[in-house]
Amino acid sequence: MDVQLSRMCVSASEVNANVESWILKHFSCGSSWKDDKCSISKSNVEYHKRYYLNERLYCILHHIEVANVSMYLNQLREMEIYTRENIDIFLDFILDAVSRDTNCAVPYARLCHEIAIEQGSQFKQALCKKCLQLFEKKSLGYTERRLKMREIKTYNEASKIASLKLELEQYNNQLRSEYTKFIHFIGELFLNQLLSNNVIVNYIHGLLSRRDDEGLECACLLLSRVGGLLETSGCGLHQIFYILQSFVNCSNQGNVSYRVWNMANELLALRSSHWLKNTN
Repeated sequence: MDVQLSRMCVSASEVNANVESWILKHFSCGSSWKDDKCSISKSNVEYHKRYYLNERLYCILHHIEVANVSMYLNQLREMEIYTRENIDIFLDFILDAVSRDTNCAVPYARLCHEIAIEQGSQFKQALCKKCLQLFEKKSLGYTERRLKMREIKTYNEASKIASLKLELEQYNNQLRSEYTKFIHFIGELFLNQLLSNNVIVNYIHGLLSRRDDEGLECACLLLSRVGGLLETSGCGLHQIFYILQSFVNCSNQGNVSYRVWNMANELLALRSSHWLKNTN
């Protein structure tokens, strides 16, 4: 899979050759910090270190598949990716990749599973924290969307309104696409035992509490993937499905499209069939 590399705000024109050679010398072998004689500022080092590690991660991982996940672990160890600083960069890279390409979700979740076996609870906690931060950040994106909608109402000029509506539509499409791909990854993390029942249920409640089209769609996507396992493990989903049923029963769907309303209806039917999907 060919995932566009996230440059993490690093511009090629700003890359200083001397800094790059220093980074290559000191961080390619896993050295955690600079020597006392180094004249490069701390902020400059961190800036270019993130750039360098993202380049290396992309070169290593952009062809990853589930079948060959284990072969990449040695290369990550050689990069000293498990230090506190580097794991933060690594997780940012992973979450950026899965938000861009839905094909990344399964192999990257499996990779995180293998790393968690080696690193234990510390890695799982860092992963859970990063996912929650991104979930909240993307939720803020929908708040920004509402602000954009209000801004449109302040204009009377038809051409300006049309331009802003086009920008809003493009923003919506990008936001929704990234959000659904991220939620897909959350489901895969749960299936790989990297997120607890309580954490995943909190995500679902957070999505439903928005009471809009995107939130309901993502909740349905997540539940269709993990709902059966949640209930099998004894997790009560009665309140969640009561909310879903209320969406389906409501004649005035409001902000919910027919397509997403139908997704919720099909999810209710799937649960009624004890999570046995119709293969016909």
